Amino acid sequence: MRPLAVHHVSINVDDLGAAAGFYVDILGLSRRNDRPDLAVDGMWLDAGAQQVHLMRPHRRPPVGSISRRWSTASTPRSPSCAASRWR
Repeated sequence: MRPLAVHHVSINVDDLGAAAGFYVDILGLSRRNDRPDLAVDGMWLDAGAQQVHLMRPHRRPPVGSISRRWSTASTPRSPSCAASRWR
């Protein structure tokens, strides 16, 4: 599989309002209005052609867990990649 770019990263936050203030007011990202109703509180932000997904999970991941702050990253796949044909 050959990634073309990063589509989005998801970041776990304890305080959604404070995190939104930082990413929107200080870094200048813009809030998206197309986030579906998911099982966790959160918000999606545009960062140019990429997105940042802020999430406030109901349970905190264990200390030292890689998912404590960064939970996912998504990359579009190259059309020439065999794995992309199995979507």
